[in-house]
Amino acid sequence: MANEIIHAEVISLPDAAERREMVKSQLSLFPSLAWEFIDAVDGRKLASDPIEYNRRRAERLMGWTLSDGEIGCFLSHRRAWQKCLSKNKIVLVLEDDFLIKPNLPAAIDFAAENISAWDMLRLQAIHEHGNKMIIRQSGDFDIVQNKQDPFGSTAYLIKPESANILLKHSRRFYEPVDNYLENYEMHGLRMCAVKPYPIELVNFDSTINDRVPRASVRGFRQYKRSFFRIINRLVTGQRKP
Repeated sequence: MANEIIHAEVISLPDAAERREMVKSQLSLFPSLAWEFIDAVDGRKLASDPIEYNRRRAERLMGWTLSDGEIGCFLSHRRAWQKCLSKNKIVLVLEDDFLIKPNLPAAIDFAAENISAWDMLRLQAIHEHGNKMIIRQSGDFDIVQNKQDPFGSTAYLIKPESANILLKHSRRFYEPVDNYLENYEMHGLRMCAVKPYPIELVNFDSTINDRVPRASVRGFRQYKRSFFRIINRLVTGQRKP
């Protein structure tokens, strides 16, 4: 494993004892990987909206507001990006509901060997789509550019310069963090993926993200949302990965 350039940051609530024990058990299998916990932000305990969260823009551009858990989740990932920037090392960002497969060291080595091919590299996804573009290949892995968002923020590699850009463009956020990571028009970074994924999810109930199914935005609200999205693209400019 390319341990000289990779450091892992595990996002976890301080009182999530069962999850933290699972994390320790998982990462003990990879002693060459340096890692530490980042205390997650518990959105349920926020007395008011944090300065980073733009509720008005969420209503305009998403058609709904973020839950407390989604706000806490985004703030927690910003903490991980700040760690990446301060350490000036590539960071493996992990939420604490991951399950590592035996091929993780080889996948990280492959990612390090092809470091110029990606800005962020997904190691896990919730949904998979067959529509993708292969960027780099080896006998065991591919680095791909997804054409459709597979969602999920449980495991990804990020470079310090990419973390700096993500922090800059999320000083005022309005969408869930996994949407933001795939929002190329906002940050302009290449969010690629390594296949097959070396990390999957454990069947835990979420502790920092309480997202619930939302009804489709229809009628006048849909037209209103579309109008504000067009204005937003004109203001921010359209970037390509």
